[in-house]
Amino acid sequence: MNIKNSTLIRAIASCFLFSVFLALAVWTVLGSQRSPGASQQPSGSCVMPPNNAYDTTVQYVETFYPLWFTYNQAVETNHLVGPERVSPIYHSVVMINDDTVYCSAFLELVDDQGAQQPMILTIPSTVSPDTCSPDTSVTYSILILDPYGDVYPTATDPCAGPIPTPPIPHGPPPIPGGTYALVGPDYAGVPPIPAGAQEVQLPWNYPTIIFRSDKYHSFTEPPALPDYVNQISQSYRFRSSLQLQMLSEYLDCPSGGQAEVKTEFPDFSIPYKTAADAEILKHPIAFLIELQTAVHSVRTPPLSACNQELSDQFDALFGDGNWRDNSDFARGAQAAHGEVVNNYVNGHQLPNNWTHFTNIGNWNGDDISDAIDRSSITEFCQFCNDINSAGYYHAFRDGAGRALNGNNPHGYVLTFPAPTPPAVYPGPETTRFWSLTAYTPQAIELIPNSINRYEVASYSGAHLNPDGSLSIYMATEPPAGIPIENWLPVAKGPFNVVLRDYGPPEGGSVVCDTYIPPAIERLQLSIHCDALHQATPHENNQQTSSEEYLNEKLHAYDHACAADRSGDLTNCGRSPIGESQVAKRRGSNGRNYFQPTAA
Repeated sequence: MNIKNSTLIRAIASCFLFSVFLALAVWTVLGSQRSPGASQQPSGSCVMPPNNAYDTTVQYVETFYPLWFTYNQAVETNHLVGPERVSPIYHSVVMINDDTVYCSAFLELVDDQGAQQPMILTIPSTVSPDTCSPDTSVTYSILILDPYGDVYPTATDPCAGPIPTPPIPHGPPPIPGGTYALVGPDYAGVPPIPAGAQEVQLPWNYPTIIFRSDKYHSFTEPPALPDYVNQISQSYRFRSSLQLQMLSEYLDCPSGGQAEVKTEFPDFSIPYKTAADAEILKHPIAFLIELQTAVHSVRTPPLSACNQELSDQFDALFGDGNWRDNSDFARGAQAAHGEVVNNYVNGHQLPNNWTHFTNIGNWNGDDISDAIDRSSITEFCQFCNDINSAGYYHAFRDGAGRALNGNNPHGYVLTFPAPTPPAVYPGPETTRFWSLTAYTPQAIELIPNSINRYEVASYSGAHLNPDGSLSIYMATEPPAGIPIENWLPVAKGPFNVVLRDYGPPEGGSVVCDTYIPPAIERLQLSIHCDALHQATPHENNQQTSSEEYLNEKLHAYDHACAADRSGDLTNCGRSPIGESQVAKRRGSNGRNYFQPTAA
């Protein structure tokens, strides 16, 4: 099925979005309970489910769920494309970010008859150019993965290292340009690779390749503070200089195959995630038929003996798919989807209510626990990098366990403490950048807002607090007295946020899973004098401690509102302070006459 031409999928995705959101909200806040008979097997070796419709379908969907996505997404192959921009219109890939410039291709390294079909990839140099050459000196990464989302190459033990040598060089500049011949696992020298091209043998015939080039890069090294340079123009220029073409096309015209930039609508606006969610909810048998087609597609890598047995068992039971949407097959598909969602939202929780996976792209598909993780990542973080390239921390709740909601009139704050040497900047340690992005509740896509800002990042110029910490405020409107650079806009209603770390240091706290982001705090009303409240630029970040700064705020409060002990804040200035600071103030200073307004 070509999803681009499916009126049914479009209708489902729009008509039942609210119903699916309600289901997600229940899973998010309470967690879901697996239905009796679902594949509750311990991780480890392959275990077949009972040979019945319900149990077999549960494990079938949990195992093969990613294939529904990549089968439908791979409409155009062997052609590098990227969106002209990334905004809330973009829906093709869940949890997109606006930190990098994207370019990607679904590859076919064999033709329709199974003959080898090398693809020739040309990458521009990122060495600083002379005055007559275009500047493409950017930091970029290359992600190569299979239709399930397995990454190549991956480290056996990411924390212990070493990081595998990438088949194609990437990273910060300078990297010389090169021409690479991408071939499949069965390539044996025919057709021959042209002179000057470096052979890169990949483990799959139908991989996906994704380029991400950073919009901002810091050329300074610790102990100097990061000094990010705007490289948006260079990143777009780098993307437009990429080339990909079949060997025969390259031999005819080596300068062909330039990457194509397409508009967000309609090319990148198809909501695959919400379409899958809605179809499983209302038309689960149709979803199973489509998933079965994807499992049998030539694009799917050869199945292991375990997964082949599972596929055969499902096929024998499912037959021609002539079942009702209230059958055991339908219930099994819905139960599996519920577990995929619950496993992501509730199954990989760090302290402070952050979801974090360390095994992205490094799974054993015969292990049902790994298979569910793989499907959960497809649902919420498709095409995400492995832990050696990026860390992802996803929050649906604040530190107290309450669902994040833009209806809270005062918003939320996330405060990274002042760095501990040798670190020089707040936030997770990084060799590239970190960013915090807010997302819609169901589609997990960017939130429309009045200033078109979708992230606050290590490169975005956020002001530091006087003690060197950094606070990011999440609210529908910019909080009074807060630097605009520290405001992350959200919408009314539920939302969620993702903290990314692109380029976590080898052997560091992110890669080794010891980093825990601070808790998100729901804000209450407090009182301030604007001059005292203003955060300071990072060059003046050692002026005073957090306690002294808080006491300054309290002193301002005493003078501004000394005559008002009733809790009426009408004539007082307002500033948001996290609940833990409110409790700290009331406990240590004895100001119990002030009752924060309920959020």
